[in-house]
Amino acid sequence: MRVQQNLFDFGDAGILALSTCSSVYAMVPATPFGSAQLWRDGAHLDLLELCTRPVSLPAQQAAVAALRARLAGAVASVQAQIDWLEAQLSEGFRELPTHARQLGGDRLLLGFVGVIEPGLWRVVDVARRSVLWESDPEDFEAAFRRGGAQWKGIAAGFELQLPLAAGADFVEIQRGMARPVFVLQDERLVLADWSVTHPQFADHAGLRSGMLRPSDTDPNAFALVDPRTGQVLRTIVAPTRSRGGSRASSTPGCDRIAVAHEGGTVDIIDGLGATAFSIRPFPRLGRNERLEVRLSHDGQWLGADGWEVFRVVNLATREVAELDVPVPNMQDDPARVLYDRSVLATGRGVAVMDEAGLRLTPLAELGWEPVTQPAAGRARKAAAPHAQHLDAWRRPALTLKPARRGRSWLYGAPDLADSDTPTHLGRPMRLLARIDLAEVADLLPDGPWPAPGALYVFIAVNDAEDVELDACFNPVATRVLWWPQPDSSAGAHEHVLAPKQPLALARHRADLPDIGAAVVAAAGLDDAGIEAYRAWLEQKGWSEQPGGHRLGGYPTILQRNDLEDQAAHLDGRANSASHDADGRRTASHWRLLLQLDSDEVCMWGTDSGMLYFLIHEDDLAQRDFSRVVALCEGL
Repeated sequence: MRVQQNLFDFGDAGILALSTCSSVYAMVPATPFGSAQLWRDGAHLDLLELCTRPVSLPAQQAAVAALRARLAGAVASVQAQIDWLEAQLSEGFRELPTHARQLGGDRLLLGFVGVIEPGLWRVVDVARRSVLWESDPEDFEAAFRRGGAQWKGIAAGFELQLPLAAGADFVEIQRGMARPVFVLQDERLVLADWSVTHPQFADHAGLRSGMLRPSDTDPNAFALVDPRTGQVLRTIVAPTRSRGGSRASSTPGCDRIAVAHEGGTVDIIDGLGATAFSIRPFPRLGRNERLEVRLSHDGQWLGADGWEVFRVVNLATREVAELDVPVPNMQDDPARVLYDRSVLATGRGVAVMDEAGLRLTPLAELGWEPVTQPAAGRARKAAAPHAQHLDAWRRPALTLKPARRGRSWLYGAPDLADSDTPTHLGRPMRLLARIDLAEVADLLPDGPWPAPGALYVFIAVNDAEDVELDACFNPVATRVLWWPQPDSSAGAHEHVLAPKQPLALARHRADLPDIGAAVVAAAGLDDAGIEAYRAWLEQKGWSEQPGGHRLGGYPTILQRNDLEDQAAHLDGRANSASHDADGRRTASHWRLLLQLDSDEVCMWGTDSGMLYFLIHEDDLAQRDFSRVVALCEGL
């Protein structure tokens, strides 16, 4: 069972720490596994009764029976969760909420809409510790059904209601394909009719003055919408142009907006677009990565979660401080409760809530320094600490493009004897690529690859002769062989993935790493050094690593820039977490051997993506290709 610890900053009213359980397979009893505490003026006020609901024993038993019937064919871990839940049933059972969203005016929306019927929404006043409103299940159901056919298509088991966004006086709730907006009217949630006739499918955000909706055409623009009428009040454009779109963070306590972009830049927008400035709380974020940030109630403090460290930014003085926080829980055990921690920056300090309880670190105890801001022209002329590393970081690269003829090719048959073709579970593997190393040496005589001969990349196939992939779209098995003397007289192979596609090789300018690469992390540059390197790459026009097939160099990053970290852990030679100093050094010794882009024959990833082959530099030096790691990422 997983319990999410939630932290809410209510300004003068205090900091609320609340446990929720949104599992679709079970519910977690509030006692002894949950908590609801309001921290104010050094005191902890118990709000557990206010933020949970009692459930009769027959209702608990009915919920378990319904789960068993619906999930009779589920995997063992799901069955174990139901078994655990049945052992917790009791007369005094109180249910943790499945969802909680902060509203304006010290109000909190609680959703009890999990596996116990009937579902219930509740609005409470945290400061006064009182219930303002509870939904009538029939009325709320009628509101959901008012959309008619456009809201149909709710599959069995997906009747859950999920609050997507909340602001000072509204909440957007999704169920199935429906995303109606409810507004507060006399402390009651009432359906906004416009959201029925004009359904929206964008991810909104809420602030004091209304609802933020991402633009359909401009990934860096947002519309401020009146949640009562659906009227667009104004358009707000983020100053940073983000090629991959942006995500807005806000709070119902003010109108300040934080817009997080790919690459780690965060725009702070005031006056609903009147003024703005930009910061980089974590300068070493790769160009495809984006921070999750949260604003405090008054908008002065910005929190950025960096896995094992948390950075808080004083937006008034533009200073940043860092503190260690518990690493997020990545375990999964259906037989016990596991807690997902939460961290929040507030004017009172940085709050951390996990299974150990609520802890607050005063801001005065942190070490503050100027926050990194995107480098201006003058920064590019400053001393560049990365310059001393460039020679060590440079890794030669070749691009591989389809051609009419060539000594390297994709698919087809290898120029090897049948007896030299590797097998997987007794089945001959199929050729993915054959790279002629003599041609490589002609283009890059000082490259790290062996010569002469050729590299052969093989992949496992299933009974239908299709590439065999696992649930994450990674190849089930691959093999890389170096053959010093290919057999040009080898006969034709009976089975191939696709007709032979010759490749033309050419030098490629993908020989320097992105700022998020393992070798850059291992160099130990400070934030200013990372920012100088980022600016230098952008000035040279090298900040974008294009796609396509590639030998050597650095990979085209589609998601997180952690391929070397993944390779180190899969290979088993990493003795520590990739985000500490030892782990970064371990990961930095891995390098890209080959990158294969999706095509009509092999589409990697959930839609399209890349297949990467990584090798440890020691293995490459020793001409040992037996431990090459294959990874796949999709868009």
